[in-house]
Amino acid sequence: MWKVFVFWCAVFMALPAYAEKHEHFVFKPDEAFSDYVARSETYLQANKVWVNADNQIHELAAVMPFELLPDASRCDGNQRVGVLLSHGLSDSPFSMRDPARALQAACYHVRVILLPGHGTESSSLLSVSREDWRETFYNAANQFKDEVDSLYVGGFSTGGALAAEYALEKSGSAFRCASFFSCI
Repeated sequence: MWKVFVFWCAVFMALPAYAEKHEHFVFKPDEAFSDYVARSETYLQANKVWVNADNQIHELAAVMPFELLPDASRCDGNQRVGVLLSHGLSDSPFSMRDPARALQAACYHVRVILLPGHGTESSSLLSVSREDWRETFYNAANQFKDEVDSLYVGGFSTGGALAAEYALEKSGSAFRCASFFSCI
């Protein structure tokens, strides 16, 4: 019995060596959001496994990062407040559409990112690391923070944990804002 146990331990320990290596799509430091979105589209077009090849436009729209600007005619003169949102594990930016639209209607500038390992195929999650997710979230937040007067971060599940970690690290104090969002 111990030989079987040793065999399976060896197999599981060897798996990382045989795992397919993916180029992880990470938000670059000081990258403009428009450049990130353009790079995202190129990356997804080249790497996405389509559920239905005839429906590529809709599938691509569901996984693309996006930005919603406040209505200039209604929100003119307001403080420039940004909200960075992130989806959860094995999810996509599509899951953030409704909260993003509600925030946009309330005069917030909203950006939603795509976490590395998501949007292409499930096997891409096998070699992604939490550092890839952190790097993407932190780079996106740091870049966005320079464009607005105040930045809020939020997310669902994994995205919420990334937002909470970022806010805690950057604020240096307990959360000062609503429970779903963290103020920076």
